[in-house]
Amino acid sequence: MNAYTIASVVVLVAAGVLADRHGRRRVFIAAVAGFGITSLLCGLATGVGMLIVGRFGQGAAGGSMMICGLAILSRRFRGSRERARAFGLWGRAGVRADHRRGSGRRRRVAPGISRARTHRRGHAGVDHCRGA
Repeated sequence: MNAYTIASVVVLVAAGVLADRHGRRRVFIAAVAGFGITSLLCGLATGVGMLIVGRFGQGAAGGSMMICGLAILSRRFRGSRERARAFGLWGRAGVRADHRRGSGRRRRVAPGISRARTHRRGHAGVDHCRGA
């Protein structure tokens, strides 16, 4: 577990309650803004502690975006066919974003390629640190 994962899971229920009370769209927009600000914090981090705080903030904002996005889709698409299509497209977009970020299918299918590419660049890499 890392700060991002912990924060994104912890915030789910609270973000849902806030979205019910203050509006899904409003909480979603606040989460997007929060994610941008914490991403800037991560980019400007001068030490590991600041980076961990930034990643925790990204996780909280990301969890809020996810739960509010699902609530918006669920509310917007009422028919079973159109709702299934909307959630399918939402899931597919998430898988593509995960794949482009470097995890997901490429990491599961060809971890050796990722590891070799990292070593070629002169970095120890995450796999090396974990002893994989």
